[in-house]
Amino acid sequence: MAQSEGDDEKWAPGEDGEAPPLLAAIKRISALAGALPAATAEGSKYTIGVHRVTGVLHRAMTFVEDEFHGMLDDPRATKAAQAGDTGSATGKSIRRPPSFGHAGAAAEAVAPAVLGDSSPPFPPETVDRLRSMADAMMAAGYVTECTQVFLVARRNALDASLQSLGYEKASIDDVVKM
Repeated sequence: MAQSEGDDEKWAPGEDGEAPPLLAAIKRISALAGALPAATAEGSKYTIGVHRVTGVLHRAMTFVEDEFHGMLDDPRATKAAQAGDTGSATGKSIRRPPSFGHAGAAAEAVAPAVLGDSSPPFPPETVDRLRSMADAMMAAGYVTECTQVFLVARRNALDASLQSLGYEKASIDDVVKM
């Protein structure tokens, strides 16, 4: 993971169209983590190894989840010009919940760059990378986290689209006053 941290090609497919090497390693770790608890009983001499493998898997999934969310951000959207513009009527920014209990970075509000742009939001290679990342997360048993990241990204995109059309998000206080 450390070698892949700053590398743009970390999600590039391997030789012969195989899964990216990082995701292939994660799938192997996931298979090992799934096989070890079944083979060992609590308190055996392999317990430390089981905990170490599941810790590595957890750290890898945190990394993949953050990268997955970063790739899901709409590339057609640009960062808001004003730092004070939060994109919501309540004045609170739309934030993604922290990844697996780690402190998550604040997500800045975004506004679509061009309304009439009919091109797909993601190029085909990005869709393939997202699909392989989602497959790895699901194979490792992180289906809920994968779904939550996708839903948060889609909610943020919907909110940005509605805001660009002139609709504003009503706060709960405004709804109660109605």
